[in-house]
Amino acid sequence: MIAPELLAELFAINYRVIRRQVDGLTHEDSLLQLPFRGNCLNWVLGHIVATRNRALALLGEPPIWSEAEAARYATAPNRSPATQMHSRWKRSCATWTARRSG
Repeated sequence: MIAPELLAELFAINYRVIRRQVDGLTHEDSLLQLPFRGNCLNWVLGHIVATRNRALALLGEPPIWSEAEAARYATAPNRSPATQMHSRWKRSCATWTARRSG
């Protein structure tokens, strides 16, 4: 089993790397499908938020998304312009950071 401190550190590293990569990007940028096999940034961030949403529940923290919102990112890419992944991802990271600090 992974130690909670190590998991928190891995999430912190993940947060820093992604934050650098998304800085300055728009929602429209996040929906771009690149010319090689892979998902758009919107879906990748959504998948991270959805999986961390489940982890937050295990810690007794309130979810960032409802189950229906998280389900969009469980298996298939979602390119819905209504989905503002960057802000949701930042909320998820803020909750993890607060949990780690407190």
